[in-house]
Amino acid sequence: MLRLCSLKQYFAVHECKHIVGNNAIPVFWADDVDSVFEKVKKHSVKIVSPPENLAFTDYPYRCFQCKDTEGNLIEVAKYERK
Repeated sequence: MLRLCSLKQYFAVHECKHIVGNNAIPVFWADDVDSVFEKVKKHSVKIVSPPENLAFTDYPYRCFQCKDTEGNLIEVAKYERK
């Protein structure tokens, strides 16, 4: 039987740490990450990380992360892959 659960539930049951590579995060692309961030803040959304430029990609990648109403992590990003 297949059961779906949130990442929060999975990590609680399996005692996993949230690290790059052991999770799936929905990413929404935006033309202006900072503008979306300001709009999201106005609605009292829990911010996990403010807008930042990631240093470990080989192309420009700017993003921020927040949580939805169920505690799931969501990322808003702009990136330009060559």
